[in-house]
Amino acid sequence: MAALSLEECKVLDRRDPLRTMRAAFALEPNLIHLDGNSPGALPRATPERVAQTVTQQWGEGLIRSWKSAGWSDPASRVGDKIARLIGGNPGEVLLLTYVNDRTGAMHDRVAASAAAHAIGALTAWGLARSAGAVPVDLRGSNADFAVGCGSRSLNGGPGSPAVVWVHPQHVDRCEQPLSGW
Repeated sequence: MAALSLEECKVLDRRDPLRTMRAAFALEPNLIHLDGNSPGALPRATPERVAQTVTQQWGEGLIRSWKSAGWSDPASRVGDKIARLIGGNPGEVLLLTYVNDRTGAMHDRVAASAAAHAIGALTAWGLARSAGAVPVDLRGSNADFAVGCGSRSLNGGPGSPAVVWVHPQHVDRCEQPLSGW
């Protein structure tokens, strides 16, 4: 393929259907931000959304926000997204965390996995708060999957590697959707 001229590149940029998305982010006019260790450009709507979360959901809603604001829903939403990646259906993957973020209590992984399997669901354990901080035995608890990050209890900080674990019985059914990673 021959190299494109600057003018050809500008024409392609003008035709790009995502070109208008730049306006949704707080970026300097001529800045191109491609840093993979960054949380990304700040969406313009985020400061207002964060303020609303802090003042209304946290400040006014207090503990009621776990239900009224949907704070307890991400595990189901993420589980459904993981299900799509591994050939499952919504409701078939339960995303669980070993260490409760609010209390520090450690859940009974064996019992939780057994209960999920009893209703035909798979388990995906979140290890962000536990890997490296407390003993974790994924095989012993009969977990199906586990995900974690190195930035929390492994003290890796921003840009540290993520962890994905798949029980050997599921390896042939799984694909890594992020090619090149």
